Amino acid sequence: SAPEAWESSPVLKHEEFARAEMLGLFDYMRKSKSEGFVVSLSGGVDSSAASCLVSLMVKHGVAQLGLPSFKKKLSHVQGIASLKGEAALTKRLLACVYQASENSSKETRDAARAVAKEIGAEFFDISIAGLVGEYEQLISTATGVRLSWKEHDIARQNIQARVRSPAVWLLAGRSEEH
Repeated sequence: SAPEAWESSPVLKHEEFARAEMLGLFDYMRKSKSEGFVVSLSGGVDSSAASCLVSLMVKHGVAQLGLPSFKKKLSHVQGIASLKGEAALTKRLLACVYQASENSSKETRDAARAVAKEIGAEFFDISIAGLVGEYEQLISTATGVRLSWKEHDIARQNIQARVRSPAVWLLAGRSEEH
């Protein structure tokens, strides 16, 4: 049979990469019996690309398999049988969470919200500032050293990154209510 149109694309390497990633995400979800994906969406390129790949997984999966077959292959996902179309599937299979700290900007929040809206993902907007502050206060109290961005930049960036993980885990584990 003749090659598909995308196989002669001027950006073939990018197309092959995206298709391999989408297939990998679909296979992972199917084989692991995962209920979907949760992405900590910062508004930056990496998390936006990951979110878009999940959305494209749904779009291309439905196009290749058809809606009934796509849903059948993911029949382990609670409530999937009643979903009607790509938009509903994407919202069910992808949750994005923006986790603001004291250093977050309106621009990154707006970018994250815009990406989630454009691809049809469920979107949560939470603040981790209080948690970061509590950890910093614990260490300042224990060591007698007040943390500053000038002297403790890497440590303060790391705690912000690590504090974001539990929210993603909690969102990922809420499938019973989702």
